[in-house]
Amino acid sequence: MTLLQVCQRLSISEQTARNWIRLGRLSLLRDEKFFSKRQVEDLAKRIESGEENLLKSRRNKREIRGRKLYKGYVKNAESEKMVGRLVECFPNVDEKTKRLFLAHYFIEFYCQSRNISLDHENYIGEIRKIDDETFLYLVHEMLKGYAELEELDSVQDALSDYVLSFLPGEDVLGLLFLSLCDAGERKRNGAYYTPSVLVNQLVDQVLKEGHGETSFLDPCCGTGNFLLALARKGVPSSSLYGQEIDPVSALIARMNLFLMDRGWAKDALCSHIREGDSLRDSFSRTFSVVLGNPPWGSSFSAEEKAFFLSRYRLAKKRGTEAFDLFVEKGLSLLQEGGILAYVLPEAFLTVRCHRKALELVQEQTSLLFVSYLGNAFSSILCPTILLGVQKGGKEKTWDSLSFCQDEREEACLLSIEKVREACFLKDHAHFALGIVTGDNKRFLSEESGEGKEPIVRGSDVFRYHIQDPKTFVSFSPASFQQVAKTEFYRAKEKIFYRFISEVPVFAYDDRKRLSLNSCNILIPEIEGIKMKYVLALLNSSVVAFYLRMKFHSVKLLRSHLESIPLPRADLETQKRVIDKVEEMERRQDKKEEIYRRLDDIIFDLYSLTKEERETIKKALSGKSLFLS
Repeated sequence: MTLLQVCQRLSISEQTARNWIRLGRLSLLRDEKFFSKRQVEDLAKRIESGEENLLKSRRNKREIRGRKLYKGYVKNAESEKMVGRLVECFPNVDEKTKRLFLAHYFIEFYCQSRNISLDHENYIGEIRKIDDETFLYLVHEMLKGYAELEELDSVQDALSDYVLSFLPGEDVLGLLFLSLCDAGERKRNGAYYTPSVLVNQLVDQVLKEGHGETSFLDPCCGTGNFLLALARKGVPSSSLYGQEIDPVSALIARMNLFLMDRGWAKDALCSHIREGDSLRDSFSRTFSVVLGNPPWGSSFSAEEKAFFLSRYRLAKKRGTEAFDLFVEKGLSLLQEGGILAYVLPEAFLTVRCHRKALELVQEQTSLLFVSYLGNAFSSILCPTILLGVQKGGKEKTWDSLSFCQDEREEACLLSIEKVREACFLKDHAHFALGIVTGDNKRFLSEESGEGKEPIVRGSDVFRYHIQDPKTFVSFSPASFQQVAKTEFYRAKEKIFYRFISEVPVFAYDDRKRLSLNSCNILIPEIEGIKMKYVLALLNSSVVAFYLRMKFHSVKLLRSHLESIPLPRADLETQKRVIDKVEEMERRQDKKEEIYRRLDDIIFDLYSLTKEERETIKKALSGKSLFLS
């Protein structure tokens, strides 16, 4: 078997496979090119049976469990608070109970929206009396195959203390559904439904363009929040269409539109909001607007991958990304002159693996708008953008897209790149990853003991300071899934840095400490340059600005660090900088004041003007300094 075949069979990356070779878990044949199929199959069986737990941590990441309030999804604080109370009281509802809850609140909202009073002493009888075919259809569809209508009697008693109010255009049913769903299931499906603030922002941008839109499609509509926002802003509900792969979400989207417009007939509603996979079988017509928030990071089966490869230009044998496919699908569903408007990760514009998708969009469209939003989703560290393009439009071109927000920032970035006598970490530094244990529960402990030593996590690292780790490990490299050379962990001096952070965070270590994979290692070796001088540059506002404007990423990659122009300085200047670093390490009470003074020295080293310094400070305004 080749290395690629081994990786596919064991569902591991090439880097993990190479680590396993080094640690003796995989062995090359004598030609050092191929692997024994028997050996690989034996290992696969041991992993699948649980005898080998090398992949346990990888699986656990995909099997996050638990239910919690989906914060920030709706604007109304009272609705969010009440749903939060309900989820706390009913933390482990099964599918049947979930559907009973949703049916109950749909009935309540229907009656509130139509000014109907129900006699709760004869609850089921009152529901049956309602002469509305679409209403009864939606209720029965929610309960179909799981519960009988009569079971709602007990539910209304259980939920009597949790009163929710119908608010036109507010997706409270969606909030309830998301909060009752298992978090791991949402993560596996890439289902991070869009907060109302982002929904309204994107809808406002689309309507502002004013191209005479007559039909709107959300190809992955979830519970219908984008369609609701359009209806709330005056778009006729007859112009709204959606499709959703999750049957309960699709049903809630129908309920939401029906609550907004009592004129919907059952068949028309079902034809406008379809249940199904838009990537496989979508509407046969085109639309003037395709908008929404396509899934990010979905997992696909082998059969799905094969199907996509046969139908999509952007599909890949490995690493196909759902939102790339939805971009291609959205363009195919657009009329000439129509608008595609999506919520996307910023990586769509900046990361190489999405380059073909970006090129496809540039080929077929002109740019209407792009908004950089930062980390817009609760508890998810992923910079987000709103992107709007017009199919075939020529009024605005992609030349107007700049990864800087304005000309002053672009000029400032150019000044940093032109610093005199710059040196670089590329070819002049060692980089090492933190340890991937493969099973944190097994190897890590919150208690110290014989043979255990502290191990630094990313969250332990602050600028110029490492807090005492609360996690301990027995260092046994051969037992871990992935590990760097021991000499890097035990270096006389090194720099730790957070792999994921909104701004770069670096700290000096001379205690030969270990680190987990959220905390990486840098050992600069630039002739004539002291390590703590490099530390100060990397922690500066100048470098934070440079990385933000250049890469738009919360992940700090080796290639990012290697690109930073570092100004050379004589030993006297280096000593002045290092004295400030060491003063900051000693004076916890004065850290921010000292940091500002050190920043001024580094501004001078880059020869930045007063205006450029203000530009940097403004761009980083509101960002944490991570000093403690």
